[in-house]
Amino acid sequence: MEIRYGTKKLARACNEFAKANQEWGPERARKVFQRLGELRAADNLLDYSRLPGTGFHPLHHNREGQFAVELNSNWRLVFRPLENPVPCLPDGGIDLEKIAGTLIMEVVDYHGD
Repeated sequence: MEIRYGTKKLARACNEFAKANQEWGPERARKVFQRLGELRAADNLLDYSRLPGTGFHPLHHNREGQFAVELNSNWRLVFRPLENPVPCLPDGGIDLEKIAGTLIMEVVDYHGD
């Protein structure tokens, strides 16, 4: 799957382990790199969503159209599809099988929002 990043700073942290370690600490940095590797290896978001242990889930309310996967504790890797418009199923849901690219938006603990 293709991966892009919301900011240059985020791209650097997601592609240079030393920067990730500095930004998020070693445990979270390792998990970010693991999740990004899993995303790259998947053909599409449906394949990725079926991987066990990722905690893949769609987000709601002010984060509608975004997805998250678990890192550690309450921390999540948040992303959205690159496809514009986002492909939909006949019932109006998102067609994960047609999503072959993601925009990484942030590494965040949004549970206090």
